[in-house]
Amino acid sequence: MATRFVTRHGKRIAITTLKPEPVKRHRFTLVPRAWSDRLAEIGASGGTYQLALELLLQTWREGQSTVKLSEVPHMSRPTRRMALRQLESGGLVRVQRSNRAAPIVTLLQVG
Repeated sequence: MATRFVTRHGKRIAITTLKPEPVKRHRFTLVPRAWSDRLAEIGASGGTYQLALELLLQTWREGQSTVKLSEVPHMSRPTRRMALRQLESGGLVRVQRSNRAAPIVTLLQVG
């Protein structure tokens, strides 16, 4: 049980809660050192770093090295296209593009 204080009608009142407040956990993504080094070598932009993290997270969630990249939160299409090109030219991913469909991205082993 946790105790917290509130003010009502000018008086401070102690309230005991039955359930403790949930602990907020920070979300994080593990980045392979080789990826970090390669992103630094190619002079990757912020959008490229964001897309790289998103790809690593998606492949980890799905348990596969290939994912369909439909949408990335808070990233415009031109930025996503430019970031994919940078990742592909850096040798981090292989992209299969088809007309009017989401690209299929395969993460490559970097070492």
